[in-house]
Amino acid sequence: MKAFMNVMVFLMISMPLFSDSIVDPSVSVKRTSEKAFSLQVSNAVNEEVQVSIIDGYGEIVYSHRFVDEKDISRTYNLTKLPEGDYSLNVEKPQSLWIQPLAIEAGMLQIQEQALKTVFKPTIRAHEDLVDFDLLCPVNSEVKIRIFDESEEKPLYTETLETEGSLQKRFNLSQLEDGHYLMDVQINDGDQTFAFRKTIELEK
Repeated sequence: MKAFMNVMVFLMISMPLFSDSIVDPSVSVKRTSEKAFSLQVSNAVNEEVQVSIIDGYGEIVYSHRFVDEKDISRTYNLTKLPEGDYSLNVEKPQSLWIQPLAIEAGMLQIQEQALKTVFKPTIRAHEDLVDFDLLCPVNSEVKIRIFDESEEKPLYTETLETEGSLQKRFNLSQLEDGHYLMDVQINDGDQTFAFRKTIELEK
């Protein structure tokens, strides 16, 4: 579905990845005892890495930001947490790595089969052109919206099924100079992830 208001899209390429999921090899987790695990993040130099543990109600029970550490190696002890479902989130500038966890009968379970990596869209503005690049699992649904500063009504809306890699170019030459917002929602069939970026037009 598309709705246009002074926005032109004149390039679209969709390339299959032949995969249902994408894994970031720079992040790994391993159980070290009944309720503890180790986290390894490699090649994190010149990056900010946000590590969070979130419970089944969406509450953050732990969060720490690492800045400019080449290799991150930490052990986390969850003995004080009650039984239930959790997720370990590792957010990097270009991706979000999500590892579901569970504490059952006093034992930590790392649900490796449910591991997923969500790549953030790359959005680059150059004068009145905006290039959009996204890597996502096959059969994901992507919704793209562009708003002005009021965010009351989208100037452009498109929802599409992807085959893996998606590239688009937006021509915003008919819009006035100012700040605009690109809102991107990615649904992989299980969860919806939302990303936003401000675009400044100055022709």
